[in-house]
Amino acid sequence: MKIKSHTLKLGLAVLVSYSAASWADTQDNNWAKSLLLSLGQSPQWQQLEANLDRAKAAKDAAMQPIYNPELEISYDDKTDRAYQVTLSQKIDLYDKRSSRSQIAAIQEQISALQNKQTKTELAKHSLTSLIQTRRAEELLQLAEQELVISQRLIKLTQQKIQAGDANQLDLEFVKVALSDAINAKNNAQKDLQLSRAQQQSLIGDLSLKLPEKLVHDLPTTPDFSTLSTQSYLVKISTLQAQLAQLQIRQSVAESKSEPTLGLGMGQDGNDDVLALSITFPLNVRNNYQSEIRAAESNAKASDYAVTQHLIEVENLLRQNWNVVEQQKSLQSLLQKTQQKGISHLSQKLEKLWQIGELNTSDYLQNLRRLNTSLATDVNLSAESNLSLIEWLSSSNQLIHWLEQQ
Repeated sequence: MKIKSHTLKLGLAVLVSYSAASWADTQDNNWAKSLLLSLGQSPQWQQLEANLDRAKAAKDAAMQPIYNPELEISYDDKTDRAYQVTLSQKIDLYDKRSSRSQIAAIQEQISALQNKQTKTELAKHSLTSLIQTRRAEELLQLAEQELVISQRLIKLTQQKIQAGDANQLDLEFVKVALSDAINAKNNAQKDLQLSRAQQQSLIGDLSLKLPEKLVHDLPTTPDFSTLSTQSYLVKISTLQAQLAQLQIRQSVAESKSEPTLGLGMGQDGNDDVLALSITFPLNVRNNYQSEIRAAESNAKASDYAVTQHLIEVENLLRQNWNVVEQQKSLQSLLQKTQQKGISHLSQKLEKLWQIGELNTSDYLQNLRRLNTSLATDVNLSAESNLSLIEWLSSSNQLIHWLEQQ
């Protein structure tokens, strides 16, 4: 006796149609704008803006005069009354204010670059979490559909046993497949919960429908050397090296004594008093040579850091670009083979089941292969999008790309 296969045909049809149906998300033309707006309202983004305001305020403060005048009043009521009013001013003889203002200006530039760098990282992590969540949702759907088919196979196999067309071993195979399907669904649910939690921490309850495939007009052959010099990391390192040189100048200036000039007027008894004074600090206990050596050591280390970061960034750009190219090749190969392969396999499985040439064990094995193929399609699509996001982030194009969507 042969079991009618219309039930299995329905299950396979649902499974095969998964790839097209599950990825048919409605593209929201404002998805990128919504993401940027959501990030702009996040505490992390607001903190970055506050840090930038702080750097601007520090630069304004550094441009103010270093020393204020000092007013001294003395009074002596003895036999002859005496008093004196003295106004003194320390002179910025070596223009320390200029050094401080230049340092603050570079620190403001560094803060602005760090602002852009961190915003790019936030956007990258947010997009990554969205892609990972969608992948987890699609894989969970696959696991649920596999579980439905496995449960149905239990009943069909029991019917075949009663009809004498199957044995107890076939039922054991189906039970094993059912256990695997339950475990697969459990793992898929855990992955989805984790992805949603990460997404929640970045963009809250914002619900976005990303395009099925993220598109960007990539260059044929990027100039990795030029791109590496334009990276935020290298620019920040270069400014930090300049800052270290300025700090040497500042340490040298701090080591030099600056005079304090004073003018006093008063009266001592019946005599009018006019006093002039000049004061020099004695750099004896601390001659600031240790501070100068520390600044020179910091400058030397900063120069090496620029070179090292250039090498690291260029290697990272090459690596990310190679991954993008590999994903493009895999996607192209998948599009050529996946459509015909899955369709042909489902038809073949159905035909073999109908004529009784496919036993339960072989059917389960081929069903697993079909499911793996569909999961591969989901994973490759996700990895293709992730590789593009990683490339755009490492080449400082991500925020601009989002603004153009």
